[in-house]
Amino acid sequence: MHLKELLNRFNVSHFLFYCLLILQLVLIGLRADGIISGPYSALFFPLWLWNVLVGVAVVMGVVRWCKSSRDYREDSELLYQFKSMLLSVFFQSFIFITLLLIAVNIDTSSMPWSVSLSPLFLLPFFSIPSCLWSCYRKRSYEIEVMSMAFLLQFIFLAVRLDGAVNWAWSVVFIPIWLLFLAYLAGMIVMGVSTGLVYLLGENQQDLEQRKLPDILYFVFSSLLLLCLIIFMSLLSSRLDNNITGPYSAILIPLYLSLFCLIGLSTCRKPTNVWWFGIRKSFSDFLLLSVPLLQEYINVSYYNNQHTVLPTKDDEDKNKIKKKPEEPGTLDWPYEDIYAPE
Repeated sequence: MHLKELLNRFNVSHFLFYCLLILQLVLIGLRADGIISGPYSALFFPLWLWNVLVGVAVVMGVVRWCKSSRDYREDSELLYQFKSMLLSVFFQSFIFITLLLIAVNIDTSSMPWSVSLSPLFLLPFFSIPSCLWSCYRKRSYEIEVMSMAFLLQFIFLAVRLDGAVNWAWSVVFIPIWLLFLAYLAGMIVMGVSTGLVYLLGENQQDLEQRKLPDILYFVFSSLLLLCLIIFMSLLSSRLDNNITGPYSAILIPLYLSLFCLIGLSTCRKPTNVWWFGIRKSFSDFLLLSVPLLQEYINVSYYNNQHTVLPTKDDEDKNKIKKKPEEPGTLDWPYEDIYAPE
């Protein structure tokens, strides 16, 4: 198991977003319980901070792209990542506008909720072509999928908050219950398919390297679904006045689900190399910035009973061609440590 490979899977942007979202939910829970006071436009400070970071990151990425050499810009992989960053900012701008309208509407009640949520109604129309492009280029498209999946839920929320219908909140959340069922079905299929791959796979060396990330992904995804189901059940019951209690306590399962998402950020695709213009993977950037970490990352662990050590031919096949003018890419031999039997 290479520690550097695990670090390469770490998505720092997801990790930072989920941490800020936890802080945001803590503030909302305290505000709903009356423990703190103040306008929601100020209460949304963690989300405003996230949007500022996104703006700074994309500006630095565009500037670095413009200053790069022609050969560097013509590299197809880097070009796709740059376009992917611009697409991500385009979709996040819709979310920023929605948050701004929601904060203003909560503080002033100056517009219908259908108007406040209108940017989210438009988002799925752009999500379909973006998903097709991202699938073809093997890029992440979480925002696009979420916007399409939750479109019906946004509509239900808007008509309920505007008073057009007087449904119970457990009924309003029907689209989310259906999404949970679809998620559960996907988890079952993923678990069965992953088990078959490990049982019937021929290349045991590659499977051993992928085993830990796949197991972590499955465990965190299962815990995420369980926590979300508990949270939505408590929230709908609290809004329907079937139970009583502080909102801070009801939000605890949601906090746990966000911790699961933080765990999943270590099992996903790495961060786009153009954010903040770092032009390299996060692991290389971190190790170049903090050389002391190289002593701990430059280690791989093997179990004598199960792991087949790589041969010289395997190492030659796994070498990655360096990008033109790519500064500071780390390339060092691993020190092998064998676990005692």
